[in-house]
Amino acid sequence: MLVPILDRRVTATCRESQTRGVFWLESPDENAFAEEDVERLAGFADLVGRVLAGIEAAWPRINRANAEMSKWLLAEVAHRVNNPLRAARTNIDVLLKVDGEGLDEPVRKRLRKIERLLADAAEAITDIYRSGEGNVMCASPLELRPVLEEVIETRRPRAEKLNTSLELRSDQDLPHVLLGPTHARYVLGCFLDNSLEAIAERQEDEGDAPSPGHVEFSLTTGLDRNHIQLVTTDDGCGIPDNMLHQVFRPFISTKSSGGSICDRGIGLAIARRVVEAVEGWAYAENLTAGGVKVVLALPTCAEDAPPMAVRIY
Repeated sequence: MLVPILDRRVTATCRESQTRGVFWLESPDENAFAEEDVERLAGFADLVGRVLAGIEAAWPRINRANAEMSKWLLAEVAHRVNNPLRAARTNIDVLLKVDGEGLDEPVRKRLRKIERLLADAAEAITDIYRSGEGNVMCASPLELRPVLEEVIETRRPRAEKLNTSLELRSDQDLPHVLLGPTHARYVLGCFLDNSLEAIAERQEDEGDAPSPGHVEFSLTTGLDRNHIQLVTTDDGCGIPDNMLHQVFRPFISTKSSGGSICDRGIGLAIARRVVEAVEGWAYAENLTAGGVKVVLALPTCAEDAPPMAVRIY
């Protein structure tokens, strides 16, 4: 005996039915099922169909409610964690200003370090909240090379401390990309920060006489000019092979302790979300001679292309 499970929909113009499944009862006895058994099973099948249809109709509302609840929980956690962090930082700052002269230099240095770590933790909480709720980027035609040059200059003092050279090679007359300038600086800065941290870690392992570092950027476009490709290479410590495919996932970090946002395993994950939001892509691979190559590709656009709002998830 076969009894269909129907999802009956009644609209203003017609009545529709969709088969969601089938109850199949089998017996070697031809007279095993009486007419009333068929009616009972048909009634039960009808009930199951209505329940399934109700769940499907309610699913968008359930998803919205879950999203709102997740957003509220993230905001509440960020608020509860940030408040004590802010209070601790304020107390340390007051202590250093009021009693700083009476403190030994090693103590002052330790307090400053604790203050920086607290600020970093507060920023991490904010980043987690933002990455969870998603945000909207106003993407407009952008020249990538000037933004990259700006990012390089802001990191040059750090590079000089590491005896590291920063080199940019670029094609001429590159097309524009559709990206928000703030988000572009964030993505490029995150890639460069990771390279500098990898070089610092390699130099620390080398001991008292570390070799200089080098980071090179290559901006090119293909013959079809549909994409701009940025290749970043460094001679840092590299990425363990078993972690290479995970470097763009949230909270995956090759660093032993968090310093910048990128060290916490959040930076590259957010950077990839920005890139993928405009239909670009990125990947990383280890170099044979040591170090890492990160490849970023972004679709190009016309210089007069209209701005657009892009949601980043």
